[in-house]
Amino acid sequence: MTSKKSEWKITKIANSARKNIDTLDIEKQKILITHFYSLQNNPFHKNIKKVEGKKNIYRGRMCDVRYYFRIISETKSIEILMVNFRGQIKKKIIQRLKE
Repeated sequence: MTSKKSEWKITKIANSARKNIDTLDIEKQKILITHFYSLQNNPFHKNIKKVEGKKNIYRGRMCDVRYYFRIISETKSIEILMVNFRGQIKKKIIQRLKE
């Protein structure tokens, strides 16, 4: 029996998301990395929600941290767009995300 590799890949992490990940404590960073690995296995699992009004942008949560990402189905790639604390994400910022 052969093991099936994940078909999805995270191809890009936005610079602002990287900076916000660096500000998290080590334990939250580790948990967030496991969330990103699970995204590569199944980007449509039950804890992921589609952003209203956006064609291919989704969000996930980890404790008080939210992460937004774009799914590109044609290439089976995932782009991490934003990582921030729940209270710091405003609707205006979400609406500015490009599809």
